Amino acid sequence: MKIKQLLDRANSGYPEGYLATYYNWKGQTRRGKGDTLAQFIVNELTETFDPDYDDKAQVEQATYVLGEAIKDLQGAINGLNQEIIK
Repeated sequence: MKIKQLLDRANSGYPEGYLATYYNWKGQTRRGKGDTLAQFIVNELTETFDPDYDDKAQVEQATYVLGEAIKDLQGAINGLNQEIIK
């Protein structure tokens, strides 16, 4: 799997396909505007991409990285709600 294929797969499930704003036809990151979450996802996927992985391992790695980001986001949400819950 090439990085562009991985990014396209992720983009197919992202609202309005906005991840594509942050990568070009070669799968290289580029400047975009308007959705820093999309930018973050593209950066995470490109930074952790390993061309030596097979397709299954590549998707597993990408899923793991984004799953870790979800945990971090949930931690931030929990922190925001901490005072409200008390």
